[in-house]
Amino acid sequence: MVLFLQQFLKIIGRPKRLPGDFFCFEFRVSGFEFGQLKTQNSKLKTDKMKVLKFGGSSVGSPEAIEQVVDILEKRYRAGERFAVVFSAFSKVTDSLIECAHRAASGDKNWSVVFEKIKARHFEAIEKLLKPENRAVAEKHILLNFNDLGDILHGVFLVKELSPRSLDLIVSFGERNSAFLVAQAMTQRGIPSSFLDARLVVRTDENFGSAKVEMA
Repeated sequence: MVLFLQQFLKIIGRPKRLPGDFFCFEFRVSGFEFGQLKTQNSKLKTDKMKVLKFGGSSVGSPEAIEQVVDILEKRYRAGERFAVVFSAFSKVTDSLIECAHRAASGDKNWSVVFEKIKARHFEAIEKLLKPENRAVAEKHILLNFNDLGDILHGVFLVKELSPRSLDLIVSFGERNSAFLVAQAMTQRGIPSSFLDARLVVRTDENFGSAKVEMA
């Protein structure tokens, strides 16, 4: 995502590493709105945007996610303008890879791993969101897991796992985590909009080690 942003933002200095697996990149912004994000905060600085990156351990549990939202709320209340990039929940990428390889080998237990990953995300919804705020998140995550389950079932049937298919399977980790954290931010009063990077980023066809196409 940061590579994509460099097309139209000038980076200032080097990324700052903060405690844990939290990185902060600062950019100059020239008349650019990130995704669909809009805000009523009159304190916003109009000439800078920060891109914050939180790794898997930062979103490893509902409690950790609450701490992330605390950090973001303070920055929002201080008038900062930012975009946020999230990794998959801690260990979810490894579990998705395991699930894919089990399916490709004909191991029916791929579905056991799959159900554990799914349950973890629905448990996060229950702990992070108030009952009245859960419906949208539950619908979105359920659709994602329905799609993921169909893909994995196909891998199981043909007993073949291409690099392209593995990339697609692994992508569900980041897509789910980013969406759920955006919902938690919105609940906290931080105007937030989930942006699916597939809508704005294109890569070459070197699946497994693809590079962003900058043109």
